[in-house]
Amino acid sequence: MINYLCTSPAEILADTDAIYQEIALLNSAYPGPVTSLFPLRKPSSLVPPPIMGLHNCRSIRKQEKNHQINHVFAAGLFHLPLLYFLKKPIVYTVVGGISRTANVPPRSFIRRLDRLVVSSERDKTILEDKLEAEVKCILPSIQVENFTQSPRSLTEGETLHLLMASAPWEQAQFKSKGIHIILEALQSVDRVHVTFLWRGLHLQHMRELIEKYGVGERVQLIDQKVDINQLMQKVHGTILLCNDTAVIKSYPHSLIESLVSGRPLITTREIAMSDMVTEKECGFVLETFSAASLLRTLAKFREEYAFLQQNTMGIPKSLFAPSETLAKYGKIYEGLL
Repeated sequence: MINYLCTSPAEILADTDAIYQEIALLNSAYPGPVTSLFPLRKPSSLVPPPIMGLHNCRSIRKQEKNHQINHVFAAGLFHLPLLYFLKKPIVYTVVGGISRTANVPPRSFIRRLDRLVVSSERDKTILEDKLEAEVKCILPSIQVENFTQSPRSLTEGETLHLLMASAPWEQAQFKSKGIHIILEALQSVDRVHVTFLWRGLHLQHMRELIEKYGVGERVQLIDQKVDINQLMQKVHGTILLCNDTAVIKSYPHSLIESLVSGRPLITTREIAMSDMVTEKECGFVLETFSAASLLRTLAKFREEYAFLQQNTMGIPKSLFAPSETLAKYGKIYEGLL
């Protein structure tokens, strides 16, 4: 039924990439093949989006004949000339954040898209202002039944355990995703431990940074598929920092998984989900993208942990359940048939 196309490279570790997890969820209800448009085996920001998919254009066009709808999942609203060659309706989902200063594709390309979907109300507002076109907002979802929402205490003098589970795709993202900031902060704070969940990329570089900052006893680096629910039960919260909207999902899976497990968040304004964190008071948003700001936030997080967790536990897991996501996409598909 659906011809799924993704601008991300194929996964290094199976079932660890959030975009492919979202596609798999849809695929369970609306089956179809999944094709990566990325021309390389590993991620690289040097690949310009306009060439994505052109290397396998012929096979994609042939594949399209056996399906009713093309559904593109992309990290941003990219100009993809490949789509001009497709005949069937196109649904385009932007999973990454949209900056107010971001450039948008030409109107001829936007007109080629039958439906445009984003993952947050912030992104919806920005794109509707830029494009003067209708944009749908559908929150990402996860298999919430796989997660146990349970309380966790943090006593005075106890080590604060945090999870960081959005590993950089390339070395440049070590700075944009705040890895250096976290490691620098760990040099100056007691009783804080961070577990980094990796996905098979730049592992040696991360090990070298941990050694350089001298915080080996305050971190754990995991580079394998794990039971996220079990991991969530061991931590007090999840941290995810970013200073570049384009390199992070609007609603990162690691933050969603944390909320449905009852674990508060530490994040930054560049991530659209921070709007919800502020509104629901289920964590803290850094004032500035710096180690000093993180240190202040860690102190507040510890001091107000009971309040933050109570608010987090009050967020219904159903908010991120697959049923609503499937229903909304199902309505879109039906409208294009």
